[in-house]
Amino acid sequence: VFDSALLGVESDAQSPKTNIDMTLSGNAKFLIGDENKAGGVFQVGNITDSDERQIDFSLTINGRKDACFYMAREAFVGFAAGIVSKPSDTMNNEWKIHTLYNVRNISINLQAGTFYHNQIFDGKDRNASLLAVGPLIHRWAVGKYLLDINKSSHAKFLAGGNVAFIGHDITDTDPYIPAIESTAEPLTISNNAGKYSLLAPSQIMQTRNNNGRYGAATVIDTDASYKLVGTQKEFFKAITMSDYTTSGEKLVAAGLDQFDVRIGYINGTSIVREEIVPHRLTRKGTSSYFAENGFLRGVGASDSGDPQLLAKE
Repeated sequence: VFDSALLGVESDAQSPKTNIDMTLSGNAKFLIGDENKAGGVFQVGNITDSDERQIDFSLTINGRKDACFYMAREAFVGFAAGIVSKPSDTMNNEWKIHTLYNVRNISINLQAGTFYHNQIFDGKDRNASLLAVGPLIHRWAVGKYLLDINKSSHAKFLAGGNVAFIGHDITDTDPYIPAIESTAEPLTISNNAGKYSLLAPSQIMQTRNNNGRYGAATVIDTDASYKLVGTQKEFFKAITMSDYTTSGEKLVAAGLDQFDVRIGYINGTSIVREEIVPHRLTRKGTSSYFAENGFLRGVGASDSGDPQLLAKE
């Protein structure tokens, strides 16, 4: 799905109930752009609301031979959120986004393979991409976001890309225009529309558990896998990064930008995105070597709340 192309999962009068299970096995790839071409749009949901329609969508990545879901620069992926306008060669902060309707369940199952969303740039840079998390249909008590991660080293979220929280009933005539910059405001009881953060590595996602709960979400955490079932709010919080100094896992997202490694993390409410500098690494290696796992482990913290050194596991 490249450049100005748009691929959507919808339901209509002839097929009012849509249930799509997309499975990437072996070396299968779902590319929203690639290393050479800008990404287009992949969105799940209907443009107009209807009590008679519903959509269930599941993405399963289960292939050790390089199976992946890949978001390149300028890629947009929307769950219950879609694009009104996204001209080619534009930045996140120039796009127009609206709510999509009738989405009941969204499932992300990472068993073996890679979910790439590691363009670590703010919304004013054309290298950025955006994952938009929208509201599920409220009249379905069973409607939930599901996140299922195998704890094997073969299952990876390569993270650091932008994630936005999309509110209810944002219309195509009065769309949301992202302002993805450097402030990660925590979610509150209400008025969360437009808030944003960075996608977290799966090692951080797996820490979102408090005796089988995470907020209102249910968590099943075993030695082999981590599973969360919850609302839009819990899902957004579970997949995004939190303050480095208070996080149990001292990790920063790491992505490769041509020949340089970029890192992303949260310091208080500030989003830090920057190229890595050699003196902050605990040992030498090529740029790709440090970016291959999608994260680096922080060592210590400065008085200002930044990691002092960075190490590859």
